[in-house]
Amino acid sequence: MSEPIAVSNIHKSFASKVLNGVSFAIKKGSIHGLVGENGAGKTTLIRILSGLLEADTGTLELSGINFWPRSRRQALDSGIALVSQELSLIDTLSVADNIVISSLPPRSFKLNRKSTLRRAEALLDQVGLNQINPSDKLSSLALGEKQLVEFAKALATAKDKQKLLILDEPTSALSATQVDRMHNIISEKAQSGASILYVSHNLEHILKMCDQITVLKDGRVVLSEDNDSLTESKLVSAMSGSTFQQSGERVEKTIGPPILKITSVSSDEFPNPISLDLYQGEILGIAGLSGSGRTELLRTIFGLTENRSGEVVLKKEGQDVSIEDASVAVAEGLAMIPEDRSRQGILSRRPLTLNTLISGMAKSHSLFSRLLPKNEHEKTRSLLNKLNVKFEKPSQKIDELSGGNQQKMLVARWLNTDARVWLLDEPTRGVDVGSKVSLHNQLKELAGTGKAMIVASSDLDELMKICDRILVLSKKKFTSMLHPDQWSKRKILDAAFNLLEKSEHQSVGTNMTKTN
Repeated sequence: MSEPIAVSNIHKSFASKVLNGVSFAIKKGSIHGLVGENGAGKTTLIRILSGLLEADTGTLELSGINFWPRSRRQALDSGIALVSQELSLIDTLSVADNIVISSLPPRSFKLNRKSTLRRAEALLDQVGLNQINPSDKLSSLALGEKQLVEFAKALATAKDKQKLLILDEPTSALSATQVDRMHNIISEKAQSGASILYVSHNLEHILKMCDQITVLKDGRVVLSEDNDSLTESKLVSAMSGSTFQQSGERVEKTIGPPILKITSVSSDEFPNPISLDLYQGEILGIAGLSGSGRTELLRTIFGLTENRSGEVVLKKEGQDVSIEDASVAVAEGLAMIPEDRSRQGILSRRPLTLNTLISGMAKSHSLFSRLLPKNEHEKTRSLLNKLNVKFEKPSQKIDELSGGNQQKMLVARWLNTDARVWLLDEPTRGVDVGSKVSLHNQLKELAGTGKAMIVASSDLDELMKICDRILVLSKKKFTSMLHPDQWSKRKILDAAFNLLEKSEHQSVGTNMTKTN
């Protein structure tokens, strides 16, 4: 059984102060929420608690004893497990090996294959991935499935050692059903005596699950109290120092002619042919359960998959332009923001200038404008400031930004290309509430100028808030196209489970002229 965890007066600086005297306590058997805007210091604190980073000063008490983990292994051996937002998994290993590797004894050089598979199967079943073969390579899984494997990996710690479970944005790529299952497991862990630190931008989840909540702002604790009378509005006010305003109401708007025609498109990743039209000024949502093919469909449209068949045609200045592959897509004005930013989006260990400007370099008409550092820095600063990205200087390494600020940088990257069609996969994953509203408004503003977007998201509220139509997938097949006057969470989920009556299914190629 775990004892309370006490964090006292933690300081940490890099180029500037990141944590400034952070103190709070996590009670035995409780779920403690930690929230704050992107760049507030949450990730730095998590890395310190889990042995990935050393604090400059401060103390940590674990089971009443002063303790500083100097490595991830030391933290694990002491009962501190981390479910990381930037997954700590190895794509080239099997699912089973990824799950058990951290719970092996330090000097264990050989795995018992049968025992490993049995243990992995039990943990996969516990987190709702019983359909996954533990012998499969991790790289074959979707991001939501990988997130649950990361959770299973943390649960692999021996029960008598589990003292503190740290969850960093654990539900950001999960469906509603998967979220409910994870929350049940978290509650069971707390009831058994483990302490939970739940870090999330989803304030609905935080308020539902947590016993106490701490708010960080600019590296300081500005609120830490029991979750008796806390509200979303109070948390956001503490996080930002201002009153929270939701994104604007849905307004009637005119949708232009088709800008992208997708005809009988399929690939190795998305094997069932699909046809649809995307219209100027439209935001088309893609909904579906984990494994439904949302990511695979976007990758297929953009030309990133093998053995693609069918046609993707961009209507450009009265001409039909065939999008044969990703290089043509970029050159002709298509943008792609991937689901897994750490593996497919950012250029790790490279500066913000390169990360922000790389997609626009091919469109530059002047070689010298690309090479002059002053121009690069000014352009980078301008693009990042548009999306309120928190950064020190344009030459700063991308890895030094919080996950949410990295996500906003990816959107800024494509603003630099004046893209006509945007494909966005989980665009607000790991982004705080205020920044999420800002991004939604940015997407609406772009759509208002005639840009067209396809947005895949596991967040149904997000899709219903910003989209003009929602396409629903199930098992990599089209099941329904819903309009605002038809949709609800229940109807979208019914379509995702393929439960809608045939009469309720809309043709994927349905024409549209305007939406409310």
